[in-house]
Amino acid sequence: MGSIAMQTAVPLSIDGHRLTLDDVVAVARGRRPVALAADAREAMAAARRLVEDVLARGELVYGVNTGFGELART
Repeated sequence: MGSIAMQTAVPLSIDGHRLTLDDVVAVARGRRPVALAADAREAMAAARRLVEDVLARGELVYGVNTGFGELART
């Protein structure tokens, strides 16, 4: 269970647009909880669908189904 401060702090909404170093420090030090914004969740789901569609077509995508850097197989 988190600290009293953590339990009463307003969650940091991760939306993919606004994140400060102070936000990161507050979360890392246990002073602020995190919540994923609905629009960020929707964007992640859309990106996943795109990757799944590309893979279903058998296309090569660097870093997804080829590896990275020296480990890449194309």
